[in-house]
Amino acid sequence: LSGCGGTVPAVMGTRVLENRRDRLTTMLVLPLMSCGARLPIYSLIIPAFFPAAWRAPMLWLIYLIGMVLAVALAKLLRCTALQGAPVPFIMELPPYRIPTLRDVAIHMWERGWLYIKKAGTIILGISILLWAMTNYPKKTVFDRDYEAESARARAVSVEAIQRVGATLGLPVGDTRLQEAIQAFPALAGLAESFVASAPEVQPSGSAVAVAPTPAHDPVVRFQTMRDQIVAARAALEADKTNATLTDAQRAESDRTHARKLAELEQTDPVAYGAAAKCLDEIEAPFVEAKAKIARDEDAEKLSYSLAGRLGHLLQPALAPLGFDWRIGTALIGAFAAKEVFVAQMGIVYSVGDADENSASLREKLRANYTPLAAFCIMLFCLVSTPCMATTAVVRKESGSWGWAIGQWVGLTLVAYLLTLVAYQGGTLLGF
Repeated sequence: LSGCGGTVPAVMGTRVLENRRDRLTTMLVLPLMSCGARLPIYSLIIPAFFPAAWRAPMLWLIYLIGMVLAVALAKLLRCTALQGAPVPFIMELPPYRIPTLRDVAIHMWERGWLYIKKAGTIILGISILLWAMTNYPKKTVFDRDYEAESARARAVSVEAIQRVGATLGLPVGDTRLQEAIQAFPALAGLAESFVASAPEVQPSGSAVAVAPTPAHDPVVRFQTMRDQIVAARAALEADKTNATLTDAQRAESDRTHARKLAELEQTDPVAYGAAAKCLDEIEAPFVEAKAKIARDEDAEKLSYSLAGRLGHLLQPALAPLGFDWRIGTALIGAFAAKEVFVAQMGIVYSVGDADENSASLREKLRANYTPLAAFCIMLFCLVSTPCMATTAVVRKESGSWGWAIGQWVGLTLVAYLLTLVAYQGGTLLGF
């Protein structure tokens, strides 16, 4: 049961069992208990494919499958490879006393250093290997010219910024708006494009221009108005995500913020229009364009890496399970930690840094997989390939690489067979 929290401490907890066969049996089936690292996978997939009424039963079903399978495999192991006379479990509880701070510190140091020295070295080595697999070989020739696409996105933004300057009444060649916009995080990095597109300013003779006061300076008014609009929109978004507010309170919040924006527009319509145009028609599209280009480039790099190539190589074997190369690549990354599966799927589908609440990734999954395939993904992630931390600790606690590798191979085979039966059987039944 403690394995539902984390497999590693549960494996270490098998030390209370005196019989070695019982310890081995328990630690070998422990990965079948859904640990917290698998929960992000379930939290991503279940809301994406199943209606609200089915979400809690579906989550419980996944946990139940793991528990039943753990009991069944434990019985099988005790009847075959680890057979022997059953030993009753008797644990004598020592008298409990409040420990001293010094004893606690010494014990924590000893156990922590022991973990770092033995299991930590294995985890570090596997982590480096997985990192190298997802980052190498580096791709130098891409299918698309991402630099040219970035330059086009910058050019479009620069042209729009020049139109905003005209709206504010700035003369041609006035670069103050461009300089001010460089302070906006969303539009950082446009300086080179500004320089390239800046028109030449002809000498205006001997007349000396008089700088406007801050209250009348159109650039200052624009900056001030933009900051006020951003603050108002942020407050509205905070109220929308506030779980403590009732529907009536949210509706009142919408009206309040709408009045606030209307008041801002009335105070300075020109500056308001320019600031709103900059936020909605320049900053937001530019940020999205940059992010999409970066996501597409990362996805292409991952596809070219060793992990991506292995995913393509595994696709024929994974196809009978309803999986494609993207899932295969994500499963390779999930060996580092199960929750990495979600992040890897975000990369291969070019949605950026995704988590279990990513709406865009859920849309991608719905567009490419069926509910049956989604269930099979969860089933395979439940049963297969314990994470590297579990593998390292099983090796340490069992005293043999044979048991750790046997667990890894055995559970992966069981996962493949169960998922194959589930997917092919569900397909035949019309799911």
